[in-house]
Amino acid sequence: MVMELHNHNPFPVYFITSFLFLFLLVLLKLLKTFGSSKSSTKLPPGPWTLPVIGNIHQVVGSLPHQCFKKLADKYGPLMHLKLGEVSNIIVTSPQMAQEIISTRYLNFCDRPNLFLSAIVSYNNTNIVFAQHGEYWRQLRKICTSELLSPKRVQSFRSIRKDEVSELVKKIYASAREGSIFNLSQNIYPMTYGIAARASFGKKCRYQQVFTSKIEEQLKLLGGFSLADLYPSIRVFQMLAKGKVEKVHREIDRVLEDIIDEHKNRKSGECETVEDLVDVLLMVQSENELEFPLTDDNIKAVIQDMLTAGGETSSATIEWGMSEMIRNPRVMEAAQAEVRKVFDSKGYVDESELNELVYLKSIIKETLRLHPPVPLLIPRVSREKCQINGYEIPAKTTVIINIWAIGRSLKYWTEAESFKPERFLNSSIDFKGTNFEFIPFGAGRRICPGIGFAMPNIELSLAHLLYHFDWKLPNKMKNEELDMADSYGITLRRENDLCLIPVPSSIHPFLFAPSLICYHVQRSGSNKSSTKLPPGPRTLPLIGNLHQLVGSQTHHCLKKMADKYGPLMHLKLGEVSNIIVTSPQMTKEIMKTNDLNFADRPYLQSSRIVSYNGTNISFSPHGDYWRQLRKICTVELLTAKRVQSFRCIREDEVSELVEKICASASEGSIFNLSQNIYPMTYGIAARAAFGKKCRYQQVFISKIEEQLKLIEGFSVADLYPSSRVLQMMAKGKLEKVHGEIDRMLQDIIDEHKNRKRGECEAVEDLVDVLLKFQSENELGYSLTDDNIKAVIQDMFIGGGETSSAAVEWGMSEMIRNPRVMEVAQAEVRRVFDSKGNVDKSELHQLVYLKSIIKETLRLHPSVPLLIPRVNREKCQINGYEIPAKSRVIINAWAIGRNPKYWAEAESFKPERFQNSSIDFKGTDFEFIPFGTGRRICPGITFAIPNIELPLAQLLYHFDWKLPNKMKNEKLDMTEGYGITLRRENDLCLIPITRRT
Repeated sequence: MVMELHNHNPFPVYFITSFLFLFLLVLLKLLKTFGSSKSSTKLPPGPWTLPVIGNIHQVVGSLPHQCFKKLADKYGPLMHLKLGEVSNIIVTSPQMAQEIISTRYLNFCDRPNLFLSAIVSYNNTNIVFAQHGEYWRQLRKICTSELLSPKRVQSFRSIRKDEVSELVKKIYASAREGSIFNLSQNIYPMTYGIAARASFGKKCRYQQVFTSKIEEQLKLLGGFSLADLYPSIRVFQMLAKGKVEKVHREIDRVLEDIIDEHKNRKSGECETVEDLVDVLLMVQSENELEFPLTDDNIKAVIQDMLTAGGETSSATIEWGMSEMIRNPRVMEAAQAEVRKVFDSKGYVDESELNELVYLKSIIKETLRLHPPVPLLIPRVSREKCQINGYEIPAKTTVIINIWAIGRSLKYWTEAESFKPERFLNSSIDFKGTNFEFIPFGAGRRICPGIGFAMPNIELSLAHLLYHFDWKLPNKMKNEELDMADSYGITLRRENDLCLIPVPSSIHPFLFAPSLICYHVQRSGSNKSSTKLPPGPRTLPLIGNLHQLVGSQTHHCLKKMADKYGPLMHLKLGEVSNIIVTSPQMTKEIMKTNDLNFADRPYLQSSRIVSYNGTNISFSPHGDYWRQLRKICTVELLTAKRVQSFRCIREDEVSELVEKICASASEGSIFNLSQNIYPMTYGIAARAAFGKKCRYQQVFISKIEEQLKLIEGFSVADLYPSSRVLQMMAKGKLEKVHGEIDRMLQDIIDEHKNRKRGECEAVEDLVDVLLKFQSENELGYSLTDDNIKAVIQDMFIGGGETSSAAVEWGMSEMIRNPRVMEVAQAEVRRVFDSKGNVDKSELHQLVYLKSIIKETLRLHPSVPLLIPRVNREKCQINGYEIPAKSRVIINAWAIGRNPKYWAEAESFKPERFQNSSIDFKGTDFEFIPFGTGRRICPGITFAIPNIELPLAQLLYHFDWKLPNKMKNEKLDMTEGYGITLRRENDLCLIPITRRT
């Protein structure tokens, strides 16, 4: 690794002793060398050298990057230093760095042969120390196209989420006690955890041991080794290698065990997410490389990934937090940005990180002042050359001081100040083209792991800023925070960063004195002997919100219900919630006490998008809702009306089949997810609006954007008494909804104008609603806003939920090839005589219908049914349910309850074949569309949109996973959202069936 003077005792006593013993031995040799070296060579300027030690005395006792900067201020940006026997050129300007890295890249593309680095890098076969040549090019290609491609990095999203969530939970636990939290000691295990799980797969027994050994090895490599300062003296090499070899052997044994486990696993059960060891073993087994990968090569690369992925990311997070603590103005601006972006969701995820422009500037400024590796890994010149009028001899070691370049007053105004704003309107980036800012290097040997590191840094900092406010312990002032660097290969803090976290309760002004007083008054007035359903203890202000942080809500609620029971009470902010997770309790709510629980809660976000609660989903139970439901069941979604859309379904599905055929003819990977959603939305749009219109694509994208904004818990709905929160939460949502509203109004106006002229051949849903509006025979007259509300409902229900079911159905069949084979045999038997699939014979596909039911059981499109609210206080199962409680039914948990389903987590469509259980709302253990009076009215519209696409996909194609992935390895992780989508797109290789 980078050879710097980085030991806690910079020049220990035993070094001096070694010199005393060996001085007479080497003096004659060195004097002879110095004598014979005298020439007229014009080396770059530098300080005078001493016999034997050269300039070592000038770097003793200080950090090398700081010492080199001071010397460069005197001797210039291209400076010569003799450290022991070795000539070094120290570079401290962008122009000189560009000369080395870019202009004369081929002459400076190799690494010096450093004795200790060769030991730990398996004789220089890793990415960092491999000599420039065909082997290095092969290794870099594997890294960029396989190991660290954007798609691969994206596949580790759930790992990042898990590890960051664990850190957040630890901080919450500390915050509850009001204790000091050592952020440094917890950041490093988190980033190493991400790198280790990405490398090895799931958490394994080696992880803690391995990361501790890696850290120990890094400490041993920190500093200049005598073996490298005096490469001609073998005694120094013998003395230096003992402990390094011992630690490296321990690391090697762990890596060997991990590789053996992966090799054995290949013939048995595999992990769901392909880790980096899997990828390297696959490349090794294919044996198509010019230089076959050995196990040692794989170990070298994996060790590189873990060191870079864990060490450098954690250092940046630690310094970023340190600088924000020292600069409260910056932290406030960053928190405001993060909370503005994620408040509508109530949690941080990666989908919106690209909107955190100021946070990205903070990260850049952190990397400018605190680059993870302050001295880039040394290079060595192949041949003698001239730079800036000075001669650089062959085999000279070149060290680029990026720490000094990032603080140069020539290139940065107020260079020592932390000012993220300098990057806001600047094109300067760390991608290697701006040589005044190269924290990851530049040129062909730029760090290949930037794409892996940045999400680790961004997601971690966003969580720390979103969930907590921070203060220094012992009433320390911000400007008093010690910012000293430590000795080491990477640039860590000398002292751990210890802070007091204060939970933000989703937003900082929940801690405003007036709001605290309000909550104290409410909690005092609410004390009574009410026997609520059981549930976890609540915290002041936030209730049980902290227990939902970092995990998907339906998963979290199921785990809690396993402990507290099928009728559970949770306080989320100000609001009492009753969580239902059993068929019996569901029946009590939705049938026995249906009238009391027929209303919807008043949710600000839902009111905005539903035209003040006038759609089918959110309108209060009453005459208007009954009228609306009657229109849906008698006119909009009758069997006859749904049948009239048959040609629309067939057109849209046929377009999908044609796209897949084109992909299959090229043998390429087909992203099924990205094509299923436009298809089902296309069916819903054409059924609603008529023929394809100019708005369709824009409208679909805006609907998806709106759905993202209303997913999760909104702060305004958690604290409905706070008008400030109401005002802050609605801005972006109102903007997007306004755009949707304008498009819907244009569509309605077009239909109204068309009524006076030529009409469409097929009556669409807007036509039907306008007919009701014009006839005016209803108890309530339909306004244009009412029509927009209903059409938007139909569009979301018909497009989003159907596509999720198709996507999950295909995923489960890929994971279960036996099921797919049976389904294909059935579809092909029924339709082979026709040569194509159509609606007329779908009723014969009994097994496919069972597959759809089983898919809806395990993956209900809406895992948590739309909340209800009770009008009056009542008793259920011996517990009192206060009036106005929100009731959330966890349909996802009910469908996986082992009390009601044998092998509940397994995909077994056969369970429905000889069963009368259906999703029509009478079987409370299976309610993917809800039940009771407010059951989804669009079932008859949705099911054909699921059956026909699946039948076509099974009839026309065989399917396999890309990259020789085994079926059981398909990742089945769920994404965050109102509807239950896959987290990662379903990408398959279609094979056109030969008939």
